[in-house]
Amino acid sequence: MEQLSALHRGEYQSEPHIIASAPGKVNLMGEQSEFADGKLLSLAIDRRVMVALEQRSDNYLKFYSADLNERKKSSLTNMKYKREDRWANYLKGVFFSLLQMGFEMKGVNITIAGNIPHSLGLAASTAMELALALALRKLFKLDINDMQLVEAVRLAEYQFMKTDSGISAPLVSMFGQKDHLFLLDSRNLEYTHVPFDPRSYNLLITNTAVPQRVKSSERINFRGVFKTCSAALKKNHMKSQISQLSISDMGNTVDFLSEDQRRFCTHIIEENSRVEMISQLLLQGDFQRLVKLMFRSHESMRDLLEISCPELDWIVKRVQESGPLDGARMIGPGYGGCTIALIHDNNMEEYKAILEEYDRIFGFKAEVFPCRPSKGAVIET
Repeated sequence: MEQLSALHRGEYQSEPHIIASAPGKVNLMGEQSEFADGKLLSLAIDRRVMVALEQRSDNYLKFYSADLNERKKSSLTNMKYKREDRWANYLKGVFFSLLQMGFEMKGVNITIAGNIPHSLGLAASTAMELALALALRKLFKLDINDMQLVEAVRLAEYQFMKTDSGISAPLVSMFGQKDHLFLLDSRNLEYTHVPFDPRSYNLLITNTAVPQRVKSSERINFRGVFKTCSAALKKNHMKSQISQLSISDMGNTVDFLSEDQRRFCTHIIEENSRVEMISQLLLQGDFQRLVKLMFRSHESMRDLLEISCPELDWIVKRVQESGPLDGARMIGPGYGGCTIALIHDNNMEEYKAILEEYDRIFGFKAEVFPCRPSKGAVIET
């Protein structure tokens, strides 16, 4: 906080009035499930974005990214998406949402900094938006509760950024708890906190450093696919919610679902079951069965959703070959990006050797950072 305050003073020659922070988010299990009203088991990671605010006397908005050493500006009366504003568009989206909800605000000077890697499926932009929304609520004494604040962040991405990343990321970032996982039923947004004691295990996120080979516009629109599937199921007098089906039910869909649709639905059904099983295994402290489910999840995304890549598959396979204690799976939108792994203390050196071999074979330097479940968004000062 002291460093962020110093950066703010250096940029604006004045003290920030409020500093807020919010964590990134990762799924331990439940990838793509949100788009089919399924269940997710996630955690708020112990990497955060911090936002410092200072109220202005006019309607101008000034944004300073300390990490990028970049500056952007806008105003409350000219809230438009601009491609050249890049990261600042996410912040403008929060103002847009709150204005749409009828709240009155003045201009602000903003400084942001954080340690969440971007564009890896760790919800860095969501953390930035939520930290800003929380700070604005405090600064302007906005009459808005926590769930409405989460909805404002979702609308910032959906209405202003024109992306549909769902509501789970701001929910987990807002309500995450230290040393607990976040079990969410996206059908009704009910959630519980599951105690997480890794004991002799290390929870690791590994950036494969594989460049994205598929453009965002070319990726599968899973929400659209599952919406079409649900409509077809309902039309044929079956449960319209895919997450409520069983594998045996899928045999009755041959006549009205395409092969791709059946594969995608099968992933959701099985992933839902894995989320429920892992939640019980965690309560029992049974990590050896848990890590096996991580591999099953990865295989499902590789074979049924087809969103993995050879480099990422290689890391997961090598972890699987290393012994029965460790587990790994891909996370995020796919086609590269990150894995999440549970590596036993005894196998940490072997995992390091696997990544060194990965570098030699593929030419990509993987970056590893440990993580633990963290507290949700807070006002720091």
